Amino acid sequence: MSDYETLLTDENIRLCKIDGELVYLIEGLAYENDKQQTATYGLFQSDLGKYAERGQLTAIAQFFSLVGNGLIVTRHIFFGLNRPLLNDNNMDADKDKIVLSRKPRWDAKWKDKNNIEKIGVPPGKVFVTIISMNTKHLVRFPMIYGWVDRWNWVEEDEGLAEAPINWVERYGKKIYTRP
Repeated sequence: MSDYETLLTDENIRLCKIDGELVYLIEGLAYENDKQQTATYGLFQSDLGKYAERGQLTAIAQFFSLVGNGLIVTRHIFFGLNRPLLNDNNMDADKDKIVLSRKPRWDAKWKDKNNIEKIGVPPGKVFVTIISMNTKHLVRFPMIYGWVDRWNWVEEDEGLAEAPINWVERYGKKIYTRP
């Protein structure tokens, strides 16, 4: 079992030191074996640091406000991308993606060093988080169900509330919708 130490806790996000790595852990919904369950998703602190290096402060604000507090209240879960994707030398990485979508009540932006500001939601959009199943790092990080890859706002589908536009063509299948 990996060494595990919680360094910081903030609502649904924990910063932990696991096997010598700093990892944000986020509780969220998952759907497996025909039932809804709670799962732990992860993001290496170094990966979030790359957003800061590129000056993408809004993405960092969204991570803490929307991803961290939103995966547990996601509305839809989709499995698989309908486009080829190479990731970590896996030619079929598109088949292992999980997509969570919902329509939050606010967006977030970086205000200053210690403050995130809630702002209005972009009209006609839903918030999507793309997750990779934890296959490559399962031995080192067995507590992590999937890894947060990216997040962004996407046009909302006209036929399915809180789903991305053209979700039928975008994703392999819809596996869960929260009532």
